[in-house]
Amino acid sequence: MNPSTSRFALRNLLLAAAASIAPLAHSATLFWDGTSSTANADGGAGTWDVSTLVWDTLATAGSDSAWVNGSDASFAGTAGTVTVSGSFALNSLSISSGYTLTGGTLTIGGKTITTSGAGNSADIFINSVLAGTGGITLAANGDTSASGGGVGGSLKLGGANTFTGGVTITSGVVNLDSNFGDASNTITLNGGGLVDESTSTTFTRNIIIGSSGGVIRTWGTAPTFTGTVSGTGTLRRTDYGTQNYTGNFTGSVSLNSQAQTTNLTGNWLSSGSAFASGGTLNLRGQVYDGAAIVNTGGALMLSSINRNNAAISATGGS
Repeated sequence: MNPSTSRFALRNLLLAAAASIAPLAHSATLFWDGTSSTANADGGAGTWDVSTLVWDTLATAGSDSAWVNGSDASFAGTAGTVTVSGSFALNSLSISSGYTLTGGTLTIGGKTITTSGAGNSADIFINSVLAGTGGITLAANGDTSASGGGVGGSLKLGGANTFTGGVTITSGVVNLDSNFGDASNTITLNGGGLVDESTSTTFTRNIIIGSSGGVIRTWGTAPTFTGTVSGTGTLRRTDYGTQNYTGNFTGSVSLNSQAQTTNLTGNWLSSGSAFASGGTLNLRGQVYDGAAIVNTGGALMLSSINRNNAAISATGGS
């Protein structure tokens, strides 16, 4: 063989090998079609693996496809349980009806999971392992109004999650007893919130309230929050039951107790305000350093607090 021809062939072989191991670029959106019974992505139960053609390239009249790493995953249509068999990389995950994902590992760090399209009454469970770095943004479903809207839809992360970088919730409500990944992850509420449905969870993570505010719902339960609550927005507590805060409030965060009973036993070191606009706000024997403590329609209970320049006023309630 001519030496120059041999070198040329070797070069092509090396280039082909390099291409086969190169990082996958972001692909297009793939639409789940677990039933594969029509030309449309109808959803449904099924198994997500490396080779089965359970994805469509379009929501309507697309081509059948196996999963392509780096794609956006969209689950719509008929809800069902999807068994993830293997480990897959996602650019984003969108779920618009009451699916359950179980098994396997989904690497989605630094990306967004969106379930807001599922509406306020759907329950969505992601029990697969969520991995990666850079945090995860959750644009969840569920009602964040003062009354909770009388419905109980939410997103729950139930896998043995390992992702790092924190969680940001921008809409809807995420179940309080979800697995929020690495122990160091903080929870930022910036338009969305958390819900304790029935567990009376002791929640140890630090919570940050963004400028769009956040909400914590309780369904007749009594969760306890031991971490620091900080940020610049307003945290609203809604629905029923009792919420207990033993950690400190810092930064310029405000608290609006809109329903039932809220107990604060940590130090209030925030320059923001503590409101009682409904229900009862109990301030119990800790430092309130320069805060505005305002009763605007609920009941404000003070128990041997150290005011330390706190301004206390009432425009309604008791």
